[in-house]
Amino acid sequence: MIECQHIGFYAQLVDDGRKHASHHGYSESGALDWKSFDVANALVGNTSKPRSKGRNHVAIEITLGEAQLKFHEPCMIAITGANALCKVNHKPCSMYQALLLKKGDVLSISNIGHGTQGYGQHVYIAVRNGLETPQLFSSASNVMREGRGGLHQNGQGLLTGDILPTCANIPQAVSSAHIEDVHKATADFLKSIKRVDDVAQAMPLKIIPGYQFNHFSASQKALLLSSIYKVSAEANRMAVKLEGRPIKCGITTLSSQGLCNGAIQCTGAGQLIVMLNDRQSIGGYPVLGSLSACSRAQLAQMTPGSAVQFTFVDVLRSVADVRMWKASIEKISTTVDQMLSS
Repeated sequence: MIECQHIGFYAQLVDDGRKHASHHGYSESGALDWKSFDVANALVGNTSKPRSKGRNHVAIEITLGEAQLKFHEPCMIAITGANALCKVNHKPCSMYQALLLKKGDVLSISNIGHGTQGYGQHVYIAVRNGLETPQLFSSASNVMREGRGGLHQNGQGLLTGDILPTCANIPQAVSSAHIEDVHKATADFLKSIKRVDDVAQAMPLKIIPGYQFNHFSASQKALLLSSIYKVSAEANRMAVKLEGRPIKCGITTLSSQGLCNGAIQCTGAGQLIVMLNDRQSIGGYPVLGSLSACSRAQLAQMTPGSAVQFTFVDVLRSVADVRMWKASIEKISTTVDQMLSS
């Protein structure tokens, strides 16, 4: 089991999200930066192959602040996401690689998003074979606004003193030599996904046209593409408000409609609001389109004041990007799983 000795600003359990419950009024939730979540699971060999009790890719998402976890049994973990200072028993450890922890080891995470190349606000910790946690509609994620889900099934995030039961984790035969082999097997993949964290430049984000796209004039679309927007301080797991030139729509309000993850609402004043994982299931503002899945992961890590620019992308291109990513992740996770299981 894993003991939460200290939880700072906020942390919660995350997984692939609550995929089939929006018609019941539940948010999707799940990992905001789903790509970092995927990488963490791949590095410990958590494949999409179902286990005897079903798929379990529950990880820990730490937002800003700090956290300290004590491991009461040997575990294999990986830490990904935002830049952070990570230590095991007060000694620095690396992110983006598999780590073998012994019984009694204490992992601390701090300084999230700080440093000379400060980036991001969410850190992910994946555990080999996942965590045994309560689920609501096949997801362990919580939504505070709804008061449902999570470890305590009341919408709360993780709290100091919480105990996280692990699944059958690692066989005793797994050693530091196995971990070195995993490092070598994943090195090229990790180089291919290395971020370029230039906070001085606007992050390009891709929009899939849809919803009320045709109600925006050509001049307003051109204004959108030529403008730079900044992430406002009003940003959370539910939505991100952007600051910049207002975009006007030919209509201002509608009957309530379903909102997908990444939907870009345009208020009557022309402000853009990007809906994220914990969004409400319906809304009445016109929607220009939706961020591509990969762009959503980028936006989730952006802190207030970060600049973004938009470009349009075809839905088929966006789907292809996700499929290629998932294929590469599955290849890595399967390779690691086979190495650890042999």
